[in-house]
Amino acid sequence: MLKALRAGTKQNKGQQEQKTPFEETQGVFCYNVDMNKKILVLASFIVVLLVGYFFLKPIILLDSSLKPNSEGYVQTYIVFWRLNSSDIQKLEKLGVQIEIINQELKIVQAEIPFKNLQSVVRLINVLQVKSPEYLVNN
Repeated sequence: MLKALRAGTKQNKGQQEQKTPFEETQGVFCYNVDMNKKILVLASFIVVLLVGYFFLKPIILLDSSLKPNSEGYVQTYIVFWRLNSSDIQKLEKLGVQIEIINQELKIVQAEIPFKNLQSVVRLINVLQVKSPEYLVNN
């Protein structure tokens, strides 16, 4: 009888080993993970993407057109994805000298202190900081 019990446990162990990897693995793309865990993992992934976008923006590449003038300011266009009064106040706190605000195009023409250029780029609503494009007669 003891042999029969041992044989039964061996069969049970053998049956457990025959499970597919999807049944044994506790991951995101497995069949046996309940929907709440999938939603939690997806929400976490989205949060990580948003944090990466808003707080770890790539460093602006300074090309030859973004040179400071004799006073240490850089003439720029600041393109926003959403422009409101709090963004203007943040620019002013960073020492930006605002020249023109175009609410319709969401662009601010301003002179930015060269030392604060990275801080302006990292503002949440800023999409791009570029040098102004002027028309030139041939």
